[in-house]
Amino acid sequence: MLYENYKNKIERIAKIRDFIIKYRAIFITILAIILAGVIALLSYIGSFTSPLTCNNNVVYGNSVQCTQEAFLSNVTYEYKINDTWQTEKPIYPGEYLVRGVSKNGFGLKRYSEETTFKIIPKNVDLFVKNQKTTYGDKPILYGNLINGDKVEGGTFDYIDKVTNVKTPITLLDGSLTFKNTSGEDITGAYNYTLKDTEILVTKRPLQITANSS
Repeated sequence: MLYENYKNKIERIAKIRDFIIKYRAIFITILAIILAGVIALLSYIGSFTSPLTCNNNVVYGNSVQCTQEAFLSNVTYEYKINDTWQTEKPIYPGEYLVRGVSKNGFGLKRYSEETTFKIIPKNVDLFVKNQKTTYGDKPILYGNLINGDKVEGGTFDYIDKVTNVKTPITLLDGSLTFKNTSGEDITGAYNYTLKDTEILVTKRPLQITANSS
């Protein structure tokens, strides 16, 4: 009985072997098709299925927003700043390139077409902090600046140098400087309008001391 079972088992194995040998070309073809399909699928993963779109004109202080889709892959974005591609978004006015980045099934990066967007200066109204100033002192300006930015400098001209009523003032174009919290000059990030155009200028006390000999 044991011999018969062993014999039957050997015969079944032999039939399977003969079947595989007889149709090996078909099996190899099927396996090759499956393997090629898997490779093709892994390679296609990350293919972009929509164009890259971004808001073209971004006001300083706002963030560029881009959208793009890829097959079975997340899409991140890289921005070209000073001829270098990086993932950190630019924040200061200028024209920039952006591209989408996905990964295929092998983990290799895939890049989309590039598109451009601009960051434009923010319009801001400036006001004189004190409506009264002493002759020779420079008025202090303030406005709705963002990110802790500050405004400095300013060359002013008064129609009447000293008066008991408010006198019209003008601000020399290009005489203001805007700086960020690191002290860097970011003047190009703002377009400003001086809203206070009058100010009271008072006399500066003059003390004269006699020189005794």
